[in-house]
Amino acid sequence: MTVSKSDYKRLFLQAMLQRRWASEATVKMLFLKCMEATQEINPTLIQPYQENEFVADGGKSFVTEINQDLEKFDLRFSSSRDECTGETLWAIINTKQDAATMLATEYNATEIQYFKLVVEQIMLAHNEAYSIPATAALREVSQLQGKGMTKAEAEHVLSSFVAKGWIMKSKRGRYSLAPRALLELQTYLRDTYPDEFAECTTCLEPVTKGVACRTNNCAARLHFHCYAVVVRAARERGVQCPTCGSSWKDDNVRKIGEDAVKGDQMHRRVTRGEEEEEPEEEDFEAELEEAQNAGSEDDMDIDVDQSTQRSSTKGKKGKGRVSATQQSEAGPSQPAKRGSRRK
Repeated sequence: MTVSKSDYKRLFLQAMLQRRWASEATVKMLFLKCMEATQEINPTLIQPYQENEFVADGGKSFVTEINQDLEKFDLRFSSSRDECTGETLWAIINTKQDAATMLATEYNATEIQYFKLVVEQIMLAHNEAYSIPATAALREVSQLQGKGMTKAEAEHVLSSFVAKGWIMKSKRGRYSLAPRALLELQTYLRDTYPDEFAECTTCLEPVTKGVACRTNNCAARLHFHCYAVVVRAARERGVQCPTCGSSWKDDNVRKIGEDAVKGDQMHRRVTRGEEEEEPEEEDFEAELEEAQNAGSEDDMDIDVDQSTQRSSTKGKKGKGRVSATQQSEAGPSQPAKRGSRRK
């Protein structure tokens, strides 16, 4: 049996298509296993690629050739780093299709519609929190058109989104985009939410968890692991914003992602095109601590959010929006928004 270079690439692609996405450690293992398999079939075959293909200093000739073959199908073999761990992930992504097409093989039309509603609330979350509480995700069933679904069904579908790596759920019970979604749906997110979509200033990959510069109108956003690199590189000369040059001494940055949520804020549903209001802030530290200790117990997370809703009906204490002029006079502690909501 004759084995050629194209057979080697075909074998690797079949393995990746079965997984859709995998850690770099798994990809390296598949790469080497394919080399071993082809060598066993044809011992005289000269291996066309180097074993260090997926090492930082590797030639990447294999990845380049794979993408040349995939380009005609609007596909790309691409990598991204996990925002939480910094681990590199690889996936075969579609460069043109939207979320509905990407999820069509796994979910029905109603479930895909629900997924897009949840993603929208995550992307539009106030203060670049890029996350929503469990009860907010469940309330999105009321926005479904057509057949719809019950909240019990929604809980099951949300669990499926988490299990399949599209959405992640924190110990606080908040939903955010998982690495798979950020990698495979990057084109969809960028095109659908141009004002909310943020790229890391240093690695240029999507960022929904990390830090932001406090300087007014500065667009610097960094992953936590990218920020750590900037801090280490600065050493004695002092940490500065890579975009505006302002001092980042004493961690003078603000958090984005779930860490941007102040205490226990009541989540208000946001739609694109409306002026966003500052969420009310309530003090439920004891309940939050209890919910964190409970881990992923959904009932407790829902009770905390419902308590917030009941308290908010007793008396509103909303905060007014701060203008850009007021922000400038007050100093850099209250940064301006990156951009207006999409009209």
